[in-house]
Amino acid sequence: MNPPDLRALQTGDADAWNAAFDWLWPTTFAVAQLKLQPYFQNEVEDVAIEALEKLVEKVRVVKTVEELKPLAASIAHHRAVSLLRER
Repeated sequence: MNPPDLRALQTGDADAWNAAFDWLWPTTFAVAQLKLQPYFQNEVEDVAIEALEKLVEKVRVVKTVEELKPLAASIAHHRAVSLLRER
Protein backbone atom coordinates (compact mmCIF):
# COMPACT_ATOMS: atom_id res chain seq x y z
CA MET A 1 0.00 0.00 0.00
CA ASN A 2 1.26 3.45 -0.90
CA PRO A 3 1.47 6.24 1.64
CA PRO A 4 -1.18 8.97 1.46
CA ASP A 5 -0.51 12.49 0.23
CA LEU A 6 0.85 14.57 3.11
CA ARG A 7 -0.57 17.86 1.84
CA ALA A 8 -4.02 16.32 1.59
CA LEU A 9 -3.69 15.05 5.17
CA GLN A 10 -2.58 18.45 6.38
CA THR A 11 -5.65 20.07 4.81
CA GLY A 12 -7.96 17.48 6.37
CA ASP A 13 -8.96 15.64 3.20
CA ALA A 14 -11.25 12.77 4.26
CA ASP A 15 -10.15 10.42 1.47
CA ALA A 16 -6.50 10.97 2.35
CA TRP A 17 -7.25 10.23 6.00
CA ASN A 18 -9.06 7.03 5.07
CA ALA A 19 -6.01 5.99 3.07
CA ALA A 20 -3.74 7.00 5.96
CA PHE A 21 -5.75 4.87 8.37
CA ASP A 22 -5.41 1.82 6.11
CA TRP A 23 -1.69 2.52 5.70
CA LEU A 24 -0.94 3.17 9.38
CA TRP A 25 -3.30 0.77 11.16
CA PRO A 26 -1.29 -2.45 10.79
CA THR A 27 1.84 -0.87 12.28
CA THR A 28 0.04 0.98 15.05
CA PHE A 29 -2.01 -2.07 16.02
CA ALA A 30 1.06 -4.34 15.98
CA VAL A 31 3.02 -2.05 18.30
CA ALA A 32 0.14 -1.80 20.76
CA GLN A 33 -0.42 -5.55 20.58
CA LEU A 34 3.24 -6.32 21.19
CA LYS A 35 3.20 -4.37 24.45
CA LEU A 36 -0.29 -5.13 25.72
CA GLN A 37 -1.28 -8.61 24.57
CA PRO A 38 0.20 -10.47 27.53
CA TYR A 39 -1.57 -8.20 30.02
CA PHE A 40 -4.46 -6.24 28.49
CA GLN A 41 -5.49 -7.85 25.19
CA ASN A 42 -8.82 -6.02 25.27
CA GLU A 43 -7.06 -2.63 25.28
CA VAL A 44 -4.96 -3.14 22.13
CA GLU A 45 -7.46 -1.70 19.67
CA ASP A 46 -8.28 1.25 21.92
CA VAL A 47 -4.61 2.15 22.31
CA ALA A 48 -4.03 1.89 18.56
CA ILE A 49 -6.99 4.18 17.87
CA GLU A 50 -5.81 6.66 20.50
CA ALA A 51 -2.39 6.70 18.85
CA LEU A 52 -3.91 7.54 15.49
CA GLU A 53 -6.02 10.27 17.07
CA LYS A 54 -2.87 11.81 18.55
CA LEU A 55 -1.17 11.51 15.17
CA VAL A 56 -3.85 13.74 13.63
CA GLU A 57 -2.65 16.51 15.94
CA LYS A 58 0.95 16.01 14.81
CA VAL A 59 0.44 15.78 11.04
CA ARG A 60 0.96 19.50 10.50
CA VAL A 61 4.50 19.44 11.90
CA VAL A 62 5.94 16.54 9.91
CA LYS A 63 7.89 17.28 6.76
CA THR A 64 7.42 14.00 4.91
CA VAL A 65 4.68 11.40 4.89
CA GLU A 66 7.26 8.73 5.68
CA GLU A 67 7.64 10.25 9.16
CA LEU A 68 4.06 9.30 10.02
CA LYS A 69 4.51 5.55 10.36
CA PRO A 70 7.36 5.67 12.91
CA LEU A 71 5.60 8.53 14.71
CA ALA A 72 2.39 6.52 14.96
CA ALA A 73 4.37 3.52 16.21
CA SER A 74 6.11 5.66 18.82
CA ILE A 75 2.84 7.15 20.03
CA ALA A 76 1.27 3.69 20.28
CA HIS A 77 4.28 2.37 22.19
CA HIS A 78 4.25 5.24 24.67
CA ARG A 79 0.49 5.03 25.17
CA ALA A 80 0.75 1.28 25.79
CA VAL A 81 3.55 1.77 28.31
CA SER A 82 1.53 4.48 30.04
CA LEU A 83 -1.44 2.14 30.29
CA LEU A 84 0.76 -0.58 31.79
CA ARG A 85 2.11 1.86 34.36
CA GLU A 86 -1.37 3.13 35.24
CA ARG A 87 -2.66 -0.34 35.97
